[in-house]
Amino acid sequence: MAAGVRSFRASLVSTSAHLAEAHRCAIVVAMKKAAVILGAGASYDVHNGAVPVKDSNMRPPLARQLFEPRFWQWMSQYRGAEVLGAELARLAQRQEVPFDLEAKLSEYASSKDQRTRDAFKQVPPYLRDIVNAVVGGYIPSPSSYINLVRRLLTDGTHEIMFVVLNYDVFLEDALNRYDTGFSFNDIPEYLQEGRQAKVVKIHGSANWAIPMPDTGGWHKSVRDFDPSLVSDAVVTVIHDRTETVNWRMPNRALAYPHLTAPLREKSFCCPEAHTQALRGFLAGCHKFLIVGTSGLDEDLLGVMAECCSDTGHLVHYVNAGGQAEGVRSRFEEKIRQFQPSGPQSPLPRTHGQGFTGYLDTLELEAFLQAD
Repeated sequence: MAAGVRSFRASLVSTSAHLAEAHRCAIVVAMKKAAVILGAGASYDVHNGAVPVKDSNMRPPLARQLFEPRFWQWMSQYRGAEVLGAELARLAQRQEVPFDLEAKLSEYASSKDQRTRDAFKQVPPYLRDIVNAVVGGYIPSPSSYINLVRRLLTDGTHEIMFVVLNYDVFLEDALNRYDTGFSFNDIPEYLQEGRQAKVVKIHGSANWAIPMPDTGGWHKSVRDFDPSLVSDAVVTVIHDRTETVNWRMPNRALAYPHLTAPLREKSFCCPEAHTQALRGFLAGCHKFLIVGTSGLDEDLLGVMAECCSDTGHLVHYVNAGGQAEGVRSRFEEKIRQFQPSGPQSPLPRTHGQGFTGYLDTLELEAFLQAD
């Protein structure tokens, strides 16, 4: 008799679990979809005044600020970054000269000079280190990101895909502070089933690593290493912010950051499952919030042009100053589906007051409430 009761109770528990799972799936299916694209301008504006600043010198850099003297502490450990930074920092300082960081880094990466190509391979480790430095050194809490995350998710009406162009972990930190169920301890968790929000970091992340063969210490190993030949390597999430020269995989092998330097012809640097998840999401998504990006990421624009449906899209472009209109023009030029196509088509909206300024308005709520 007792065994029968236990079996009946176990059956009830199992049935309840299956019903809860079915209910959860039904809710996710019924949700509207919104894609939130976050570029460098979002992280530059991560502080909204709600928390103290630990070190203003550690404000997240924009592209032309990546090789500034304030980062010498980290650059000095990577001779290759130091060598290339001697030109890049000076070009960035000369306001009268157009500066295209992506074009210059592409030039170094494909140089006929082996020494220049070797120097370029030390740029991703340098970038990882300064990104980690600003994440830990600028503010104690990513207040603008937390404000965004809570307001996007709080009413439970939208399934969100965050498409992150940055290497930092401000977004992951904000999601986890809002809901500890959002953990990112391995690659599959970024796309965890049942979560209201998923995260795709198309250019890699400062806490993603691939193994690098040890051919005689870190600096020699980097010279001998060709990251382009290990595209099928398993990507491991390593949260410790040890500087890359001392960074190790869990098995103590040398670690190399899995991120793509800002190149003119850069391509996705994320696991294939993330690329496919993004493609699938875009096909059924009609709302796009685009924050702090230049609109020059051809890899992303190409996938969006290929995958977005032909129906009307609501798009909010958020940037600083007069840049938002230029970003809108570049997106609409590459993604014809974003071009207003008639009186019934949602009108795109541009916001030039920056990330924090946008969140100071009710435009985000209007974005969510729109059909």
